[in-house]
Amino acid sequence: EYTTDNWLTSSFISATCVGGDCMATIPASGVTGDGTANQYAVFTTTLASSDLDRSSRRVFAISDFCGNSLEDPNVVSDPPDVTFQVLICDEDVSNGVYVGGNFNGFDPGATQLLDDGTNGDAVAGDGIYSATVADVTDNPLIYKFTLGPNYNNAESQGLFDGGCAGTGSNDRLVNLGTSDTTLNVVAFDACTDFCPGNNQVTFCVDMSNYIVSDNGVHVTGNFNGFNPGDPNYELFDNGQNGDAIAGDGIYCGTVAVSNILASISYKFINGNSFDGVEPSGDLAACGQGDGFGGFNRSEDLPADGTVLETVCFGSCDATCPPFVQVAFNVEICEGNPSPFGVSLNLYQDGALVSTTQMTNQGNNQFSVVLTFDTNTSYAYNFSNGSEMEDFTRPLEIGENALVLTSSCYGCGAAFVLKREGALYADYADADGNETYNWYQVGGGLVASIMGKPYYSPSELGSYYVVVDDPDNTDICPIVSEARTITELNGCCELDDE
Repeated sequence: EYTTDNWLTSSFISATCVGGDCMATIPASGVTGDGTANQYAVFTTTLASSDLDRSSRRVFAISDFCGNSLEDPNVVSDPPDVTFQVLICDEDVSNGVYVGGNFNGFDPGATQLLDDGTNGDAVAGDGIYSATVADVTDNPLIYKFTLGPNYNNAESQGLFDGGCAGTGSNDRLVNLGTSDTTLNVVAFDACTDFCPGNNQVTFCVDMSNYIVSDNGVHVTGNFNGFNPGDPNYELFDNGQNGDAIAGDGIYCGTVAVSNILASISYKFINGNSFDGVEPSGDLAACGQGDGFGGFNRSEDLPADGTVLETVCFGSCDATCPPFVQVAFNVEICEGNPSPFGVSLNLYQDGALVSTTQMTNQGNNQFSVVLTFDTNTSYAYNFSNGSEMEDFTRPLEIGENALVLTSSCYGCGAAFVLKREGALYADYADADGNETYNWYQVGGGLVASIMGKPYYSPSELGSYYVVVDDPDNTDICPIVSEARTITELNGCCELDDE
């Protein structure tokens, strides 16, 4: 259709087409005498008469000969047809697949999608359900797919998690053009064009600085609903399930992460509740705000099989800061705890540097956890109310957290641990029926030997021995002072003499 008088009147001419190339000849200039170039609209119509029912036309171009687009209210293009497509994975479709949105009054029952090769569906039986809706005038287009003719089983959380929810109601949103549109295939309640599944991702956290909770170490995030005690997301230091070396203080686990997530947000937990969440003040460099004044760690969705870099608990770095936790434990073995509490006293270079109230754990047991610089030396003792032990115990702090064995209040070292190639328990009342229980400080029991007071360590460190003597009637256990060895002689147990 063209005009020579700025659309006061117009004329039609059929274009001659060969294949996809069409040509028509119209006058070059107007007859109004103002030199205005003629204007034209190129369109197709489903009607035999081209001058009727403008709403049926498909307009390809409205222009003048200078190439300028023109806005012409007299040349009308009908609204575009829109084809919806959704991939059904393992969802139940017994109630049908539907789509509801602003184009149909948000009534999903008005638009059913089928997988039968008709009405916009390209291939029957391929799991992609489709429907073409004619003359969609709403723009932007807001919609969501449903399983059934109502919103009882509609898309929602998957769109939010995947980052493609376009509205606060977790709807999809698309801006339409003027041409017919076939929307991209999307999986039901997902932002991908493939079925949701899980990527196996390995998380590792270095806990060397911290006392590990009896409830274990966990990772929690948007991939498990931020459940801090989810047993499927517990990490271990046992050389299995992604953990490379048992007992090295690094806790790892290979866990499932949904592949529909655009990114993951997560935290490490020392225990199984948010009481043990890692301090997040130092996570700003590797995370995003968690809405509670702290930070979540953040990563783009890791590919299946990814092993994330080991990081320190509470830090973005793989190199842990130079501090460790030490757990102190004491039992009031004789008498009662003071109503004024039980305290820990710390000494350095012979001077008292701090006194800390301990927590009553019940059954006359008291504990406290303190943080120290690595590779430092202290001594300590306990106070029961105003009464203080009259001796101190040595404390050598290395680069790993320590859990000190519970002491009896008022019970000091019964003897000095000697070194005669092997470690030697110089227990004065030995008569051969004792059991010598050897401990590495912070590492637990390493050997239990009947009758022989010698032990040859296999690694450097600090050791002490607890003697189980059936003849002992004292309330205090028979415990040696700790002794630190700095070399291994390769010596075996010595003869009794």
